[in-house]
Amino acid sequence: MESSEFGLSPSYAKLGVFLLLAEALLPCVCCTQKSVYFSFYEIIIPRRLRGWRRGDPADEMHYSFSMRRRWHVIRLKRKKGLFVQNFPVYTYSDGIPRLDAPFIRNDCYYDGYLVGDQGSFASISTCSGLKGILIIQTMAFGILPVNASRKFEHVVYRLSKVARDTCGVKERESPEFWASMKGLGPMGPASPSFLFAWAHPKYLELFLVVDNARFQMWDRNVTTTIQTLMDALALVNQHMKQVSLEVVLAGVEIWSERDLVRISWDLQETLDSFNRWRALQLPQRARHNAAHLVTGQDLGSHQGQAFVGSVCSPGNATGVEAFPHEDVPRFAALLAHELGHNLGLKHDHPGCQCPNPPPCFMHKSVPLEGGFSNCSLWSFQEMLNRGWGTCLDRKPKPMSPFGRSYCGNKVVEEGEECDCGDGPGCPCCLPSCHLKKGSDCASGPCCSKCRLAKATTPCRPSADECDLPEYCDGTSPHCRPDSYKQDGTPCRDEGRCYRGRCRSLQGQCQELFGADSQAAPASCYRMNTLGDRFGNCGSEWQGPVRVFTKCHPEDALCGSLYCKDVQRLPSIRSHETLVQFLEGGTWCWGADLPRALDTPNGGLVKDGTSCGPHKICINQSCLDIEAVLPSDCSPLRCRHRGVCNNLQNCHCHSGYRPPTCELQGPGGSLDSGPSPRAGVLHQKLAVLLWSLMAAVLLLMPFVLAGICFWWKMKGTQGKELAIQAGPVGREGA
Repeated sequence: MESSEFGLSPSYAKLGVFLLLAEALLPCVCCTQKSVYFSFYEIIIPRRLRGWRRGDPADEMHYSFSMRRRWHVIRLKRKKGLFVQNFPVYTYSDGIPRLDAPFIRNDCYYDGYLVGDQGSFASISTCSGLKGILIIQTMAFGILPVNASRKFEHVVYRLSKVARDTCGVKERESPEFWASMKGLGPMGPASPSFLFAWAHPKYLELFLVVDNARFQMWDRNVTTTIQTLMDALALVNQHMKQVSLEVVLAGVEIWSERDLVRISWDLQETLDSFNRWRALQLPQRARHNAAHLVTGQDLGSHQGQAFVGSVCSPGNATGVEAFPHEDVPRFAALLAHELGHNLGLKHDHPGCQCPNPPPCFMHKSVPLEGGFSNCSLWSFQEMLNRGWGTCLDRKPKPMSPFGRSYCGNKVVEEGEECDCGDGPGCPCCLPSCHLKKGSDCASGPCCSKCRLAKATTPCRPSADECDLPEYCDGTSPHCRPDSYKQDGTPCRDEGRCYRGRCRSLQGQCQELFGADSQAAPASCYRMNTLGDRFGNCGSEWQGPVRVFTKCHPEDALCGSLYCKDVQRLPSIRSHETLVQFLEGGTWCWGADLPRALDTPNGGLVKDGTSCGPHKICINQSCLDIEAVLPSDCSPLRCRHRGVCNNLQNCHCHSGYRPPTCELQGPGGSLDSGPSPRAGVLHQKLAVLLWSLMAAVLLLMPFVLAGICFWWKMKGTQGKELAIQAGPVGREGA
């Protein structure tokens, strides 16, 4: 390690402890074991310098810090124009796109340099601590805040030049564009009026679409999603300065409920599907030059792909990038690389020259730094000379506070009660986007014939043993947000609940090899310590070579999946492999499925699977549940009469009332809506009350008759006593 040059201070020792903790304990420093290469790291405490220079303190900031036994002063100037003012953010509710209004900071992005260090550079976000990159003496460093530090501690780490992501663009892409580059296309030869056009500022309005997997990784938090995308975009803009291009965020759509296109390891198929969806849906959302899909799925050997030379094309200005980790500089480099393809840049060949040590930025294996080569600059110049980039001259304009809103765009916006588009078939909604007279609603699972469904009506049934049902509340046409049992809750086959699904070795074997198969004994899993195609804890592509990771013995149950008693073999593709070997009298079966859709490798044990008492698999590591899934909710809190849900509230068993399951009640939780049990209980109470009232009314005449008879009898007896008392009185006289 480069840091071995220095004595290990207590700060270094503390960082070493931090880095051994699981993702949940230090998400801001290293969110996965594969997020960042720490070839050098150091804890620093930046200090804000006030009064350093005259001027607006909001537009300019200075920090001092000690790193590598030297004091540095960093000067930062706020960026402007990072996104279109009032850019729209779309999420989904019951399949309907809706404009969201998350809290977004736009005043915390800065560029700068180290005072007295020519050639240094900084791109920093101050939204929550200091996050970004530093270039010091041609070396690139990342900086991140240490989670929950009381001393404003940050970790500075060396960014590796080792390429981690590869691009799927092939030379045969966009033949029309490359034909025109040779003077053979319909645009004809280059016009002198376009020469040196890229010396003037250019603007690329980018629309980003986030898939459901990536949104889940950000804990379904819209603000976190937008802020992280903007952190990445700030770094993209730094890469693009070399070609005088500003990338401006024009809008964001989050597939908050489900993916709207099929995302697979076939990048060309995914790109084509997204491109078709974009052409139909996004033009009415916001004006943009390019749209890119950001997915949380690992896409295998290639992590990104885009159409080449298509930036101003209404039909093909799209790209796809994988973001299955938490390394923002790495994702920003991949996004900038794919945008480079949209701008007409091909992959560099060995004859290209870089301004910095190679590889250059458009190398097929995407580096985190390096700059654009002379080949890339020539390609960009040629595209502009041919007139293929005229849309980049258009400076972005602020949008209305609600984006491109109008009645008929099938998006319910402010001032609208409904919006069915401009077509027929909407019995509850007027063309003015207001509800018809007598209608309570127009759409949604809790809307039936223009009326709100009764409370306790099921609107989302359980999809798994670990999922929880939701019910209408009688006041909204929308179903409550999906809730499920807390991650780590025990489930069938000695499994654990994870993201609403029961994860067990037994269940995964049955999914892969059929219902008769069983989980193999632990002896089979020793194969995972070898670290080859037949047993490993994951793999990654380093150029054309696939490198396998050996499992530590304690992590063996979290590597390749092994099963026994296999009676049926799955269909596999030519590049996939089934594994069989004999271990202690047991035939162990496994599979290497590098193109599976649901995990980086369909033959690996899934996250959330139990790997021992109070242990769970996360990223092919066997970790303590309490460490990676901390929670304030427990069975004790629910009085052992319910289970904890993913929102850390009690979902009570039937017969007990939330939130603590202490008192008698219908069951359910505060998050699921009133269950049908509550409706049945209310009906029974109503029947009981009506029965009592009916009984009272029926008995009332008899009661009154009895009272009258008693009163009459009492009066008769009184008269008889009075008659008898009269003579006695006279005799006494």
